Amino acid sequence: MHSTLIATTFVKKYTIIMEFIGKECTSAIKKGDVVWLKSGGPEMTVHLIDEDGNCTCLWFRHGEIQRYSIEHSSLTKKNPFYLTEKKPIRGE
Repeated sequence: MHSTLIATTFVKKYTIIMEFIGKECTSAIKKGDVVWLKSGGPEMTVHLIDEDGNCTCLWFRHGEIQRYSIEHSSLTKKNPFYLTEKKPIRGE
């Protein structure tokens, strides 16, 4: 009985924390923001954010618009190439 109560309490607290983290991550990135993958790549514009926090991003490649849904935790609003030796990938 006691272990069930502890497990239930843990699950409730964990759920609340994960919901908070998800809201914090998605509130940092909003529709219209310019973002990059944390690992680099072209600059992209956030077109839509779904209820799960996945961002549909748009960018140009070879003069054609590209679109892809990316989990918000993989995105950053800070240019990963800023103050580095790496060269950004631009629409090639």
